[in-house]
Amino acid sequence: MLQDIIHEAVSDAEAVRLLLSATEKLRQLLSGDGKDERHAKSHPIVAGILANLPPINSWRMHEHCATLTRLYAIYERFVAKAVRVWLSELPGMANGYSDLGETFNSNHRRGVARVLLDLDKERFSNLTIAQVVVGLLDAVSNKASYGLLAEAFLFDNRNLKRDRLDQLLAQVKLEGGWDWISSHRFVTDFIREVFGGQNTPEGELKNFVHDRNDAAHGSVDQVLGIGPLTEYAAFVIAVCRAIGELILWNIVKGKQKMNIIQRLGCVTEHYRSNVVVAKLEACNVSPGTEVIVFGRTYCYPVFLESIQLYDVPVVRLEVTGQKEVGLKLSLNAPKNAELYRL
Repeated sequence: MLQDIIHEAVSDAEAVRLLLSATEKLRQLLSGDGKDERHAKSHPIVAGILANLPPINSWRMHEHCATLTRLYAIYERFVAKAVRVWLSELPGMANGYSDLGETFNSNHRRGVARVLLDLDKERFSNLTIAQVVVGLLDAVSNKASYGLLAEAFLFDNRNLKRDRLDQLLAQVKLEGGWDWISSHRFVTDFIREVFGGQNTPEGELKNFVHDRNDAAHGSVDQVLGIGPLTEYAAFVIAVCRAIGELILWNIVKGKQKMNIIQRLGCVTEHYRSNVVVAKLEACNVSPGTEVIVFGRTYCYPVFLESIQLYDVPVVRLEVTGQKEVGLKLSLNAPKNAELYRL
């Protein structure tokens, strides 16, 4: 489910980028006066578009506002969905509700109370009183199985700038927070490639939220061109991917603590084309097996595309002690990365 919501956010932000590119090409076509452009404009559909175009400044203003509003909605929705995934996993990574800690329990209880107070508001129209309280009742009654109401942590409407995002992640017991996200390879690669390292992830997030607020409230001082808007789309993709890995990283760590995750081994050598040598522990694996690549600053799923033992391909490998094998993965895995199976 986590990979599904990451894919959804990335696809939605990529669609925004593609629409920006298509619209810019349309403007170039309609403003050009070459032979090809004149021929295109003679087509009845293109002529109809030309006859009903708004002034160019209005067109760009609408594009600016629509793009920023949509990108922020993608980002905000992804954060909420990611928190829901995490909270659905969290009870299974603790020995009872009290093991989640007094701070978490207090925030959860107060959040449930806040939702109950506002239950008649539109944003909570999908919830009943029973749905709101049943998880808390089961939790404090020491039931083995209970649910955590995500709305208890998501009712705050403040913009998801660094401080609010960091606060939310801490409230739901996600270790690492903004420091982990801002140091993630997707985010640091974006800052380096776009700004040459002359900006920070926090600064870019602050600018993005500020520009979105202006766009949403109709007080735009400067209309951004396709370049900066496309960069914001790429930034949203990078941040969502980083948050997704943070969630998975915490899930693996939580399952490590409870000893409910299988460690397959460790990467000892890394080669080109996603080929690695790994020292595997007691396990059964075969091509197509999904494994988690885990390290201090990364955590992502890959598939075993092929397995070699003593340079001979195998279709199924059973390890009883320890064995060094060659693996071709669907994505790169660095040396010393640990391999897990959920």
